[in-house]
Amino acid sequence: MEAQIATFLQSINWASNTFIASLVSAGYTPNYASHSDYGDNAVAYVLTTAGYADRTLTGVVLNRYSASQARFDSDDTTFSASSTMTAKYAVLRHQTTDRLVAYVDLETTATTGIDATQIIVQWNAAGIYNVKHSGT
Repeated sequence: MEAQIATFLQSINWASNTFIASLVSAGYTPNYASHSDYGDNAVAYVLTTAGYADRTLTGVVLNRYSASQARFDSDDTTFSASSTMTAKYAVLRHQTTDRLVAYVDLETTATTGIDATQIIVQWNAAGIYNVKHSGT
């Protein structure tokens, strides 16, 4: 699984704000260059499976783990439903601004995604994403 950063164009306190994860269908076509708003770009594709609900990221952390790299991370995220969900992507958004901040392809070899009643997104051990920066 590889997370793609959707936007850094807004001012967000990455370490203390609330971020929401949503599962979306294969009908959504991610475009991190032009998609920045959840309501305009992704909400129409959010799963409507019985029992499904978006999840708030827990254990969110932004830390500088080297002189030139920062990491945004979270605890793994579990989605459950009372019937089978078919999801292709997980999208992350900033709760207050509804800005899309990243997406993850849940199954790169399946064009329709995965089918399950429980989907656990296990974020990469190196973090949801890393940013290389200059300066201290």
